[in-house]
Amino acid sequence: GDVVPPQLLQDALLHEDNYESDDVLICRLEGLMCQEMDRGVASRQRMQLQHREMDAALEAAASNHATMLQRTRELLQEVERLRDENGTLQLENTKLLLENKELKDDVLV
Repeated sequence: GDVVPPQLLQDALLHEDNYESDDVLICRLEGLMCQEMDRGVASRQRMQLQHREMDAALEAAASNHATMLQRTRELLQEVERLRDENGTLQLENTKLLLENKELKDDVLV
């Protein structure tokens, strides 16, 4: 963007070069100050927007994280349930194998 020319500032501060009247210098400096203030406001608005976007992204990430944790808990519970079921089936299988062996023994006797 525009930068305040050093010569203009020197003229305004030191009044060494009277090629412009004080009123003209003051008007030009006020104009430059207004431009700088406008740029500052626009910059602050952009930063606020970026912050809002970042906050929204963080909220979404936290929500996704919570959902993933919940799903992980559900999956762990399902794994536990399947382990229990598997243990039960193994016991039943062992009983059936014993019964089968006893029946074979009975047939052979």
